[in-house]
Amino acid sequence: MYIPNRPLSAGYKFLTAIIAALGFWLLIQSYPDSAVTYLATFVTLFAAIYFLLATFKVLFGHRHHPWRAFCPVWHGTLVLGGLLVLITQLVAALFPDAALQVPLGPSALLASLVLPLLILFDWVLFSKKSTWRFIDPWYWLC
Repeated sequence: MYIPNRPLSAGYKFLTAIIAALGFWLLIQSYPDSAVTYLATFVTLFAAIYFLLATFKVLFGHRHHPWRAFCPVWHGTLVLGGLLVLITQLVAALFPDAALQVPLGPSALLASLVLPLLILFDWVLFSKKSTWRFIDPWYWLC
């Protein structure tokens, strides 16, 4: 499904950037010594920067291709990172004896559940599909 509505896409991206910045700030405040050990910290920081820039691209960018991501490699990396954060949180919840370090509390809810879902919904709702190449997931992993 693809929604070609430019104001809706820009608003969604801006809201996601604000939530990502808030999640990053909460993680840094909740875990001042160990926040850098969590994947969710880097995904929230990366998402805040990316979605803020993507908001301006949607509002002021090229008019002929509003569906094109701000930077497709960054966008794919965020989608993959969001999936990895969700999977890590799920595994940590299902197997509490596993030696996984994941953030807990309100910061974890925002950074490890809400933000990855917003990233995935952005891809589902506002990205035209079939624009990625077969090699792109390997770039995202790098």
